[in-house]
Amino acid sequence: MLSQLTLAQNKIHSVLILNEGRYDYVNQTQTIPVSIGKYDPTSMSYEKLRDIEGVRFASDLLIEGDYILIAADTALIKLDRYNYQELGRQKVEGIRKLAVLNDQIFVTRGEYLVNFDSYLQIFDLNDLSLINSLDTNNGPKYASEGLAVSNGKLFVAVNNAFDFGNELGFVGIYDPVTSSYGNEIQLPNNATNPDNIMVDGSTIYTLNNHSFDKSSISMINGSNASTSYLANVSAGCGTSALHEGKVLYQEMMEQTLYGFDPAQSQVNDSFNLDLNFYGLAVDPIDYKVYATTTDFVSNGALLVYDNWNRLDSISIGVSAGNIAFDVRDVSSVESIDEKAINVYPNPAKDYVMINTPHKAAYITLFSLTGQKLQGSTGNKMNLAEIPAGSYLIRVMIDGQSFDQKLMIQ
Repeated sequence: MLSQLTLAQNKIHSVLILNEGRYDYVNQTQTIPVSIGKYDPTSMSYEKLRDIEGVRFASDLLIEGDYILIAADTALIKLDRYNYQELGRQKVEGIRKLAVLNDQIFVTRGEYLVNFDSYLQIFDLNDLSLINSLDTNNGPKYASEGLAVSNGKLFVAVNNAFDFGNELGFVGIYDPVTSSYGNEIQLPNNATNPDNIMVDGSTIYTLNNHSFDKSSISMINGSNASTSYLANVSAGCGTSALHEGKVLYQEMMEQTLYGFDPAQSQVNDSFNLDLNFYGLAVDPIDYKVYATTTDFVSNGALLVYDNWNRLDSISIGVSAGNIAFDVRDVSSVESIDEKAINVYPNPAKDYVMINTPHKAAYITLFSLTGQKLQGSTGNKMNLAEIPAGSYLIRVMIDGQSFDQKLMIQ
């Protein structure tokens, strides 16, 4: 019989992790493919979901509505949030970071030794068509990085970071009501190279890496802006995230995580965790800290902390940096049981059908030892090439998975 999933409101369904991959530029070969994986906080297990083909590296990951969006090398890629199949891609040279506002995908751009006509582009969330490409007269004039949405407006970190030694420090604002970009805010106190941009209510924070010789944090709230230099950083910060009202950050290649308190404009927390992090994120439900480590060659790991007690450490793909939380308010989702799904014929011969009143399913066929044999999107799977015997068929609908034994004659 099909198993029924017990639903709970506002739960971290899974944690998606983007493995940036590794490209050998000397020999022009992909030594480690870009991929996406999933960590289940309930079972504390990790599963690689799929490779992202045709790209050398990846730089951002986010979840919006029914979709997973990935910024990868020269492409904006959209996956189905529930079965992780690719739904489309749009060519975007130099794609860096992503944000979504009013069903529009905003993309920043930048690349070493390349000048673009536009550093901020807008795409339709539904079909990935290009809506607008703000040229350097109407948008950012330089390479841009992080994006954040606050109070219905888009904030853009403009850093010119690919022109080494000539880094800049601006935050630009795009207003979707007027479809216009302007009001660039110069980061005060000579802060340059804003990398990560974070939002806490109406306050915008940027982590600035300058020329990778020091770091600072700038705070913008309306017309007020300030910058605080981080005295314990000598070579730039490698990662940062907001956690319980503080900006967590870590110097490149160091092993201590610091907490900057914006209210006091100073660092008043430090956590020596004996690890150098590559990715850092805080889940919005339980406020647990997720971090990744890598040697960029062969080893990578995911670490999970609660009140700085390590809950889990698990091996994952190399160069895994970006983390996204799949939060589901499942209290509004109709409970699905065996009466709502009909797998037929069973026993089957040439095909199997899935009859359900819910969203189209993703079907996976496994051997009884757990080996994945094939997958199919939709409501029908071809079995003509599968030998007779006993198998396990898994049906995924709206993020809920159901297993049933299937006989093939």
